Amino acid sequence: MKQRPVIMYLEKRETMTQTYTVSGMSCNKCVQHIAKALQSVPGVTHTQVTLQPPQAVVDSDSPIDPAALQQAVKEAGEYALHLQRE
Repeated sequence: MKQRPVIMYLEKRETMTQTYTVSGMSCNKCVQHIAKALQSVPGVTHTQVTLQPPQAVVDSDSPIDPAALQQAVKEAGEYALHLQRE
């Protein structure tokens, strides 16, 4: 008996990317704290935090309330997150 190939269709998910300005960072340890805080928010799939320029790029597979990200960063230390408008 000849086997038929199995064809699977995977739903392509659109990645949503938002860029934030971060205030309060002064060193690479700050960058690590903020990245860890952002990654703890449900729905976040990837983060890139940089000291210069002081910003965070957040990828997600569904919309994330900026307030949830801001709260996570605030709880990580003396930092603030501001959504950049395009």
